[in-house]
Amino acid sequence: MKASVEIACRTLIRKLLRLFFIFPIRQNRIMMSSYNHAIGYTCNPKYICEYLKRFDPNGYELIWAYEEPEKWHIKGTRSVRMHSLSWLYYLLTSSVVIYNRNPEAYLPKRRGQLVINTWHAGGAYKKVGFENATLGKLDLWRARQINDYVDLFLSSCEAFTRSNIEGYHYTGEVLNSGMPRNDFFFRPKAVSKVSARVRATYGAKADSLVILYAPTYRRNVTDPQARGISFPYEKVTDALADADVRIWRREHHEDFNTYEEGNAVDVSAHPDMQDLLAAADILITDYSSSIWDFALLGRPCFLYVPDLEDYIDRDRGFFTPIEEWPGFICRNDAELLEALKACARDEEPFSRADAAEKAARHLAALGSYEDGRASERVCRRIREWVENR
Repeated sequence: MKASVEIACRTLIRKLLRLFFIFPIRQNRIMMSSYNHAIGYTCNPKYICEYLKRFDPNGYELIWAYEEPEKWHIKGTRSVRMHSLSWLYYLLTSSVVIYNRNPEAYLPKRRGQLVINTWHAGGAYKKVGFENATLGKLDLWRARQINDYVDLFLSSCEAFTRSNIEGYHYTGEVLNSGMPRNDFFFRPKAVSKVSARVRATYGAKADSLVILYAPTYRRNVTDPQARGISFPYEKVTDALADADVRIWRREHHEDFNTYEEGNAVDVSAHPDMQDLLAAADILITDYSSSIWDFALLGRPCFLYVPDLEDYIDRDRGFFTPIEEWPGFICRNDAELLEALKACARDEEPFSRADAAEKAARHLAALGSYEDGRASERVCRRIREWVENR
């Protein structure tokens, strides 16, 4: 009953918001935001915005929505508070609207608007949309709104289109672009520059062995101990005692629990995950789609998954079997430590060459569209839309 009431309320709000249609759409106005909580200037919308500022510096009015706009003053953009009247006004008068997630289901769609969903994950890993058995009635209703609201969905690979996009039953236009946030991974000098800056920020030297631990979000976990995982920070450092090891810990942006940091540096507040990936020598995660992005760098990735069966049974399940992912599976501390030691010694089957080969094989198997030109493709589509309105 509660879900039915919420759906009815959202439907009513959608009709009331049509009052904003009295304001004309501004041809050069573009509204952007990232993630459900509009957490910052990040992810694919950020890189699209940067491309627009670089190649069309005077062509667009760029509006960004944030939960805390006072924290964000990005040159060339205007900041508004998410869910405020200003946000509604700019959103409903923008010619182009860009999300990296599912849009708010109570928003009306205006004729003359191009709504782009960049999504926030590459590859095809955790199940989404109607394939996700954990979703309730309200979640599924929200998912159905995508077909009516979104005009253009970006895809990172053939498998993403086949699994993720079709998982939402989306039938609109798909742009086989790759992900704009990954473009600079194809420019070695840019990767080196970002890496040096980020390492300096967190006190890591050029020759330090930086390990980024970035677990995914687990549904319905309010007690940290309920995860059944306690990452062995000190054991990792001890196992790699011959190197200057720096462990960075980045929790998922929707995980608000508190965890023991051990001897790790908490980089969760860093605004751009791509920066951290560029600076890391090794990625340790579990079920995060960051493995897709990191695979483009060809560096060693380890899947620390002590709760694998529980996650599959109780959470979301997978589109692509985990055995085919671009990371080495470690079911417990002992397996993780042995794999890391072999990796540090550059020994098979966990050498840098093994990791690069595994990553390349995975990208090819999923039919990657990534080539460093995603932003160019998206912005060309935006330019065509604005010029032809």
